[in-house]
Amino acid sequence: MHPWLLPVRYPQKLHLRHSGCPIKQQKRIFSHWWVTNRVILFLTLLLLGAIVAVTTLLHQSHNRLIRAQVHLIRTGKAKDTLITELENALNEVKTLQGILPICASCKKIRDDKGYWGQVEEYLQKHTEAKFTHGICPECAEKLYPDIYLKNELKDET
Repeated sequence: MHPWLLPVRYPQKLHLRHSGCPIKQQKRIFSHWWVTNRVILFLTLLLLGAIVAVTTLLHQSHNRLIRAQVHLIRTGKAKDTLITELENALNEVKTLQGILPICASCKKIRDDKGYWGQVEEYLQKHTEAKFTHGICPECAEKLYPDIYLKNELKDET
């Protein structure tokens, strides 16, 4: 770079530094220095503003990314909890599949070994069902006509 365009810290020493230059050129050197420094200052401020803007955008993007990750973690935990609950429910449920050979007369069921057993026993072995016994009105009338008639007479009065 030409020595006349170098920035000078102290303009009063300009005459000593460039003693071979006429005074008009010394003023021009000083004005170039001032213009150059103002341009550099302006560009520096412009660059600083751009850095602040980019940093702000990066910070906002980073915050959005963190919120999205937290949301994904929460939904992932909820999904895992739901999967665990469904697997537990599936383990608790026992289902009967296929064709059950059942007697048309006595309603006994034949198991895999070929033995005939009560429907209740078969279902208790293959499911979690519990049974209580009662008599429907039609069977009660057939099996116990005396008691059934007495109950009907009581109900009518």
